[in-house]
Amino acid sequence: GGAAERSLTRAVESAARAVASAERAYADAVRDSERAQRDLNQARADAVERLEDLELAVASAALDEEAAALRVERARRDLQEAQQAGATGLDLQEADLAYRQAQQSLIEIKERNADLAEEQAHASKTGVEGDEAVIAAHERVADASRGVQDAEAELNQARRDARREVEEAELALGQAIQQRAWANADAQMAVADATRELGRAMRDAGTASEA
Repeated sequence: GGAAERSLTRAVESAARAVASAERAYADAVRDSERAQRDLNQARADAVERLEDLELAVASAALDEEAAALRVERARRDLQEAQQAGATGLDLQEADLAYRQAQQSLIEIKERNADLAEEQAHASKTGVEGDEAVIAAHERVADASRGVQDAEAELNQARRDARREVEEAELALGQAIQQRAWANADAQMAVADATRELGRAMRDAGTASEA
């Protein structure tokens, strides 16, 4: 085959490779987008679970504080009873220490509970969609969605380029075939002309020899 046929073959192969590559990139982008959406769903579920855990922790903390307050009251009563009973030495020291420890424990529990209440207030205000992991997952979904749009645009462009390249190569082949046909026709005409000239020359030569 000629150069035009080879050019067409190369154009078809090149176009097929470019489109296949763009299709793979698009498929990858779609997979990334689907994965990002799954991650967002998981981040939302995790955020809901964290809010529920926080709610349980606050309820449990309130009970811990109530129990600690009761221990303070019991330790105070035990100390008073020890003092009224005239306890001295180690017994009185132990009762006093137990009372102070109960007070300290209540202070620490109240502080932890205040932090917990603050955390819950913040979490309730921001809600699931305000959760940092959910926000980050939303951003990844948006990025992946843009990636799909870009890959789709590149795939469409690759298909347009492929059609144009193949059409141009087909046109070039058609022109080459036409030119060959014209060249063949010219050659045939030249042969016919030469044959006529030869016949005329031979007739002229015959006529001359008869004279």
